[in-house]
Amino acid sequence: MIRQSARLLQPLDRRALDNVNTPEEYAQALAALDEPPKAHAMQLKIQYYALMREQAGRSEEWLETSAATPAGVYDELAARYPFYLDARAVESGGQQRVQRLVRALEPGDAVVFIPPVAGG
Repeated sequence: MIRQSARLLQPLDRRALDNVNTPEEYAQALAALDEPPKAHAMQLKIQYYALMREQAGRSEEWLETSAATPAGVYDELAARYPFYLDARAVESGGQQRVQRLVRALEPGDAVVFIPPVAGG
């Protein structure tokens, strides 16, 4: 058996190996290839009323989202703001009428979140 000594090569530029992935990064990249494609992001005008306006600290904002329904938008916003109402307790208004939280959204839609209010 012939044995030869191994020699480590030193690259001329140390940054030459900056693009080498770790095994974890490689596994994440492979997993991302198996994921379904994400929906395209769209701009929506979001309006808040009553308690939700206080919790968001604003009455309206523009949001870039890939959520397909007002319920998905609510979940995304609930992670950002201290909303404690369950999405089922909130009505969503859009395009001049109250909508169900499951209707499909279109780019440029205005989505209005209306929490339950007491009084008459």
